[in-house]
Amino acid sequence: MVSNLFKFSFIIYYNTIVVMKYLNHILIFFFSIIFIVGCKKSELKKPAEVVFTVDINKETTMNGNLFFTDGQIVIRSLTFDGKRIKGDDVYFEQEFEEGLVIPFSSDIVNNQMKFDVPQGSYTSIRNDFEAEKTDFEKIIINGSYKNSNDEVLPITVEVERIEFYDKIAKNAQGTTNIDLVEGTSSKVVIQLNPVFWFSNISINQLNNANISNINGVATILINSEINEDLYDVLEDKVGLNIYITFNN
Repeated sequence: MVSNLFKFSFIIYYNTIVVMKYLNHILIFFFSIIFIVGCKKSELKKPAEVVFTVDINKETTMNGNLFFTDGQIVIRSLTFDGKRIKGDDVYFEQEFEEGLVIPFSSDIVNNQMKFDVPQGSYTSIRNDFEAEKTDFEKIIINGSYKNSNDEVLPITVEVERIEFYDKIAKNAQGTTNIDLVEGTSSKVVIQLNPVFWFSNISINQLNNANISNINGVATILINSEINEDLYDVLEDKVGLNIYITFNN
C-alpha cells in the first residue's frame, strides 16, 4: 500500500511539473507577444521631421509675357490629417494668431513650420490651410509683365485671403502613399498657382490696367481697391489648383 501511495504521489508530482513547464512556456510566449507588440507600437510613435514651405508657380503665361517671381504670405493656420497603414491616424492643427509671415520659397525654412510627426506609411495626408492679411502685413505676389508695346512692367498682386481645405498631398512621384521615417526630414511644398489665377484675364485687360507709382516705379498693382475688376476675376481662383508635395 505504501508503494502504491508513493507511485500516486510521484505521478501527481510529475504531472504538476509538466503542467508548470507548460504554463511557463505559455507565459513566456504571451509576454513575448506583448513585448513585440509594444516594441512595434513604440516604433510607430517615433518622430519624423516634416517641414512645410510655401511657394508659387513661376512658369510663364500669356505667351511668355507674364510670370511671377516672389512675394510673401501670412499664414493663420495649418492642419495635418494623416491615415497610416499601421498605427493610429495622426491629426494636428497649428494656429498662428498673429499671422506667420514667410516668403514664397521652397528653399527658405521657418522653424515654426517644422513638425515632429509619428513615422509610418501613410495612405493619405490631407491638409487645411488658411492665410489672411493683417493690419501690418499683406499677402503679396510679385512678377513681371511685358505689354503689347514691349514695355516690361512690375506686377504686384495683393490678396486678402487664401484658404483651402481637405487637400490631398502627394509624393514626388505623384501618388498619395507617403513614407515618413525617423531621422529623415521631409520637405513639404505647398505651391500656389498665380498662373491659374490669371487664366481668365486677357492680354488686353492687362494692357489697359491702371498703373500705380510704387516707390517711383510704374507698376501694375492689383488688389481689392486698385484694378478691382481684375482682382474680382482672380479672387475666386486663389484657393484652387494648389499642389502639396512631400519630398523625402
